[in-house]
Amino acid sequence: MGEATFDPETGEIIRQYVDLSTLTLDGQRLPFTFVKSDFLWKNEDPAFRAMIKELEKAPQPGFFLTNKEGNGTIRTRWALNRHGIWKSEKFRDSNGLLYRDVDAKGIGYTRGHPPVFLSVREPEMSGDMEMRGISDYDVAIGDRLHSEEIYGMGIRIARFVAQIELLELVNQEGEIVPRQEIGDKLGLNFDRVRPTLSLRAMGTTARVWDINFIDEKVKNRGYVREIIDDAIALVSEELGQELTPADYAAWFVDTMGKQLGLMHKNRVWTDFMAQIHGGMHNLTLDGRLCDTYHYQTPQSCKRRFEHLKAEVEKHKESQPHLSQLNEQMLEEQFGKTEEQVRKQNAKGEATDKWHHVRVAENFLIGVNEIHPTGILAKEAKQRLEKAYASER
Repeated sequence: MGEATFDPETGEIIRQYVDLSTLTLDGQRLPFTFVKSDFLWKNEDPAFRAMIKELEKAPQPGFFLTNKEGNGTIRTRWALNRHGIWKSEKFRDSNGLLYRDVDAKGIGYTRGHPPVFLSVREPEMSGDMEMRGISDYDVAIGDRLHSEEIYGMGIRIARFVAQIELLELVNQEGEIVPRQEIGDKLGLNFDRVRPTLSLRAMGTTARVWDINFIDEKVKNRGYVREIIDDAIALVSEELGQELTPADYAAWFVDTMGKQLGLMHKNRVWTDFMAQIHGGMHNLTLDGRLCDTYHYQTPQSCKRRFEHLKAEVEKHKESQPHLSQLNEQMLEEQFGKTEEQVRKQNAKGEATDKWHHVRVAENFLIGVNEIHPTGILAKEAKQRLEKAYASER
């Protein structure tokens, strides 16, 4: 158990510092309770049909963490603050890709380790929606639209099973209450934010980020070895061949390069991957992209272009300054000439490639700490660019 800071008046835990030596692949199980909720979207891929039926038969499709006895338990993992693993059973989708862990995002705040979680965090603890355990509607829907669009390009990605709007939440006393009761306490309009539960299918929920915190002082090497070996086994099963750690490392970097080539070929810019932290935290150890709401895709650009264009016309007479502002944003984001567009695209591609190389380097450093593969981090750039060129 890690050290904790306590409120001197209430005795409640304010901040928890995890002892990484306690981490395991199985994580921690926490109770959840069903809350009043409505379906927003269901995936029609036959691979997800049984899961959809299970949700439809439940008392309510949506659920949230509780600190009381609930309707069941859900696995949570370190470094995923508002997530749990709803299901963990292997299946393949209509394209033959292998999945196992179905991630539930927006279930309440948790660090995925003992001894404490808070269903919805108090505002002074953080102003960030993630740190309150909530996933808001606009971000969740954008992520799903991008995910399905990118999946259609032949790219490995977390696939959405269903999205559910939560009309009730659980407060810190473990009581089920209307969402706006908590929204009022936090100073948020939950009828506008609309807390959304997203169920997403992956192979493993472990990310590149997870293997870059190897610290002898806290003895978490066992955990890192566990999640790397688990990823190797999953990828081996999907490909139908037994991979060595070196085979796996080569496959992973090559897959990163090929996927980036496919994205650029289809005019997708990762944007959020264009940060080292974002890239490591939003790439699973079986090579799946996740949290794509910041990506720029053909459809999202079209939606943005049409919105800005409509805003220009809408305010032209009544508020010309707003019309001019939106016109300026149109030019900055989409360019007026083919040459401007070409330069913007080239800049986006170069930035994406640079950051993907950095993420690949960090991946190799983490894997080599556990399994020396003979593939050095400095080789990441050459491998990635070769794979990129094969698809671009």
